[in-house]
Amino acid sequence: MSCLLKTLLVLVDKIADIKLRLVALECLNGVVEAVGLDFVLREVYRHATESKNPKAANEVLSWITTAIEDFGIQGTVKLSFCSVYDILCISYISLHTCM
Repeated sequence: MSCLLKTLLVLVDKIADIKLRLVALECLNGVVEAVGLDFVLREVYRHATESKNPKAANEVLSWITTAIEDFGIQGTVKLSFCSVYDILCISYISLHTCM
């Protein structure tokens, strides 16, 4: 599992890169198909909140929306609205201070 966690960490960082975004999204979807949405959402959320790149947090939030639409909510998804609110706050503060 530690190899998978390292892969998710890299994918979260690369999702903000315009050149690698599509590849990173395909990889994330492949990991969801192999491991499950609940695990990937928890780890991607954790890495997005720790990331210093506000664009990465925005892209992760967009991917979470798409992933829930594509894969549906199966089992117990522990990503709460408070978690999404945290991502939005991180993104807003980072973008607001950059302007």
